[in-house]
Amino acid sequence: MKLSVSKGLGVATSYQAECFGILEAVEIAVGERMVGFIVECYSQATVETFQKGTIPLMLKARWRQCLKKIHRSLKQPRRVPRRLPMK
Repeated sequence: MKLSVSKGLGVATSYQAECFGILEAVEIAVGERMVGFIVECYSQATVETFQKGTIPLMLKARWRQCLKKIHRSLKQPRRVPRRLPMK
C-alpha cells in the first residue's frame, strides 16, 4: 500500500515540508496500526534529522507521541493462532 500526503503549509521551506510529510505519514501509519511500514524521502538532510532525533521544535511533541505509540505496540504481545489452518 502506498500513501501520498498533501497539505497546505503556507510559507515553508522544502525541508520543513518534508519533515511535516514524514510526520503525517507516520501518524497515519501508527493510527491505522500498520506493522513494518517504510518511509521514503529523497532529502538526505531530512532523513538524518529523523535518524539523529534532531526534529524541528514545532514537530517534536507530535514525533514523541508517535514514538510512544510505536513503542507501546512493539511491547504488546502478538496473538498467534495455535494451529494454522491446513489447505
